[in-house]
Amino acid sequence: MVRSFAEPVGDVFDAVVCVGNSLALVPDVPTAPRAIRQMTAALRPGGVGLIQVLNLWRLAEGPVVWQKFRRVTLDGVEHTVLKGVHRVGARGFVEFVDLTVSGDALTARHESVPFLGLDVVELARAARDAGAAAVHNYGDYQRTPYEREHSGDLILVIEK
Repeated sequence: MVRSFAEPVGDVFDAVVCVGNSLALVPDVPTAPRAIRQMTAALRPGGVGLIQVLNLWRLAEGPVVWQKFRRVTLDGVEHTVLKGVHRVGARGFVEFVDLTVSGDALTARHESVPFLGLDVVELARAARDAGAAAVHNYGDYQRTPYEREHSGDLILVIEK
């Protein structure tokens, strides 16, 4: 089941998964703890939640770091898609560039999407306030301890 962060809790689940920076793409900082409380409330006792976001604080402030480059065909049209990230102060941005070639014409489309730097202490507190029995935080999927200045990701594992 896919739900909005704002959707009221109805059913409860064995697991909740929120990956791919979804949480960091909420419109403002207060929305993130509310979303964590909603996800935790949606867990049955004994259930587990996994939340992953890019750790904004590890990114150097400044120009875009290009992360991905893909060529795809959509509806018979070749696209070259680039994805990058960068930080300006306490705000991050995901940059998308879509290049298409049709005959001799090159078309470029660009979109910049802001994402938040989230505080691990505040997110863990929100999970505990919503009934989590334990909250673990890691800097990667190898369970390396999270360090704000060094970890590539912020991963929360919530046990209810």
